[in-house]
This record gives sequence, structure tokens and C-alpha cells, in this order.
Amino acid sequence: SKPWIFNNAGGVMLQMKLYHASLTEYIMIWGTPIGSEGHTGRHLAEFHDIVLDGEAWYYTEGQLTRDVYTPGDYVFVGKGESAGMHYPDHVWMIEYARGSMPALFPFGLADGLFSTLDYKTLIQTLVIYFSLLMKSLSRGQKLAMGTLAGLSLMILAMRGASGRRRGRRKRA
Repeated sequence: SKPWIFNNAGGVMLQMKLYHASLTEYIMIWGTPIGSEGHTGRHLAEFHDIVLDGEAWYYTEGQLTRDVYTPGDYVFVGKGESAGMHYPDHVWMIEYARGSMPALFPFGLADGLFSTLDYKTLIQTLVIYFSLLMKSLSRGQKLAMGTLAGLSLMILAMRGASGRRRGRRKRA
């Protein structure tokens, strides 16, 4: 029931549909009907993709020829690895990522914040991710996260209140 949403990351513009998300993994279908190109980024996660339709070109540092992937082919980008990628016409892939999902936010949201200024998509992305995250958490995990968030807010409120009390004193 989640909508298709735009995503701009690493210079690549595509659209995606998230099906599952947790703190350590996600599953989505993504692609573009018109082609695109960019950089995968270097992450604390690994990415497993299968081409459903279209064609994808990848290359790594020092590689002077491209790897071409077509329907049914498997593409892997490991933790700490990166690649250049190009989709000459269109491509649709299913992706499974495993690792630190919160660590992907700066890469996944930076273009929307600083380049495309697409705040609607940023909000949609976060709402969908966190709704799927909540579904994946156990009751105890939700309680722990709520407690941690509440304590953090309380500490911030106390720091703010004590900061206001520390005004400048007038010298006589």
C-alpha cells in the first residue's frame, strides 16, 4: 500500500517502493523509465540487486571496462565498496540491503536537502521508512526506543531551561 516515491541519491534520480524496512535491512523495488547515472556511495551496508527489466552498467575504481547487467543478473556492492553506475534507457531492480540503515540517511537524503530541494519526497521517505520500521520492531524494542526518545527530549528540555537561566550579569 506504500506509494512509489522519487529518490535522488549520488546523482541518480529514480523512483522506489519500499516493502520492508528495519534498523538492519530493507527490501524495495526501484528504477527509472528514462535512464540515469551516478555514484553508489560508500556505505556501512551491502546491497544485493537483481535486474528485473532494462540494463545497468557498473564499474569500480581502476576498472576500465563496464560490467553490463540485464534481466535476471545479480549485482552486489559490498560494505565500504563503491561503483559508478549508468542506466542507458530504463531499469527496474529489486534490492535487498543489509547493514546499518540509519547510516544511509545522509546519502539518501542529501540531494533532496541540498540539490533538488524536494522536501515533500524527503518527508514521504522518512514517514514510509519509520512506518515500516515500527512494524518490524517488537513490543520491547518499541518501548525501549520510546523511553530513549523521551529521555533525550527531557535532557534537551533541561539543558534549554538551564541555558536560559545563565544570562549575562550586568557589571556595576
